[in-house]
Amino acid sequence: MDLDFAGLARRANPDALIVATVTGVVRYWDAAAERLFGYGAAEACGQPMRGLLVPPAAHESFRRLLARALREPRVVETGGYRHKDGSVLQLDVTACALAAPHGPAEHVLFALKDVTALKLGLQAATLSNGYGALLDSLPDGILLVAPSGLIVHANAQALSLFGYDAAELRGMPVERLLPAHHRSAHVARRERFFAAAHGPISNVDIYGLRKNGSEFPIEVRLSAFEGPDHVFAVAAVRDVTERKRNELVLKSRILELEAQLRAGALLDLGEKEADPA
Repeated sequence: MDLDFAGLARRANPDALIVATVTGVVRYWDAAAERLFGYGAAEACGQPMRGLLVPPAAHESFRRLLARALREPRVVETGGYRHKDGSVLQLDVTACALAAPHGPAEHVLFALKDVTALKLGLQAATLSNGYGALLDSLPDGILLVAPSGLIVHANAQALSLFGYDAAELRGMPVERLLPAHHRSAHVARRERFFAAAHGPISNVDIYGLRKNGSEFPIEVRLSAFEGPDHVFAVAAVRDVTERKRNELVLKSRILELEAQLRAGALLDLGEKEADPA
């Protein structure tokens, strides 16, 4: 019995294979690419890779990768590529031009290997060994988030706050700790934060989402931390449920007092009108 070894190997290959034009428009998208990025072949084919997979800050480096692939036999790089859900995966990328029978190459083959878990594991071990005890001593929940949007480390207070254990949070997109309707806006804010290297930022009107599905108001203060490989976002998270409750009580009492004052003013006015002398 003849076997299609090439087909069997291609289907079993865990790495994603994408073929794009020399300008980066997707022409072929295999099943491993569907699993890796969350897009089906029908969604991806015909789309520019820059708009589909490459974060805006990396557009120029991707253009250079395409150019090198047309000049060199094989180009190997590691970089961040965006999943359909907005998180950024760390991938080892091999790119090479596909030679046409006659004339110049018209397409580039990309083989993409997901090394996100490996890099996160190394980063988590480094940060935990160096700063774990210090972070656990802080009163707020602390999340260390990579530019990919994946959580690298969470201190004990953060684990308690959101109801997860350390293994569950490590590698999770940070947007999953927010209600679904806040996530797309948060992805855009996160990308701006890393692109602009912002200083401390306070987000006072945001809600967190616990593992059990309950929502609660939180205050998040962001700052940048220079790690071994790149800058991390440090998110200090505080549950402000009690503060919000007290604010509502205070607001209710102020409204009640204003109503009493208005009623008293109207009563005084009525008495003056009844007694013109």
